[in-house]
Amino acid sequence: MSLSLAALADLAEEEGRCTVDLFSPRVRFRSVGLSDLDACLDWFAELTMTVDIDDADDVVVGSLDFTLIRLGTEDPIALCLDQFDGDHEMLAGLFDGNQLAEQVEEQYETLAVITEVVLIPNIAFVTEPLRATIWGRGWWPRRFIGCCRPGSC
Repeated sequence: MSLSLAALADLAEEEGRCTVDLFSPRVRFRSVGLSDLDACLDWFAELTMTVDIDDADDVVVGSLDFTLIRLGTEDPIALCLDQFDGDHEMLAGLFDGNQLAEQVEEQYETLAVITEVVLIPNIAFVTEPLRATIWGRGWWPRRFIGCCRPGSC
C-alpha cells in the first residue's frame, strides 16, 4: 500500500520531523481495460518513492494515464479513439485507417525505426513539491515513453 502526501505529512509530524527524504523512484503499471479493440490499450502508471522513515510505506508522487495505439491492426484508429471520453477524437486526423497519416510519417522520415505503437498521454501529474525537480520537469513520463518502444525494456 502507498501513502498519500497528506498521510506522509502526518507521519513526519508524529516523528517530530519537518522534512523527509524521498529516494528509489519506481513506476507501477496497471491496465485499465476500458477498450474493446485490439488497437487500443489504456494504462495507468504511478510514480512511487521510498521515504526515509522506518516502516513507512512508499509515497505516490506522480501518475500518468495514457493510451497506447497499436498500428496495423484490423481496427481503424478513429474508431478506437472514439470509444474514450475526452478529446481523443481530435487526434483522429493523425491517422489514416490503421496507420499514421502520411503527413505525420513525413515529419519523421529520417527515423530508422518503424513506428508500431503511438503513446497518447491523457493526464500526467507530479506532486507539487517535486515539480521543480527532475521528476516534475517530465523526466519520468519521457523515460516511461522510451520504455514503451517494442523491445526496449
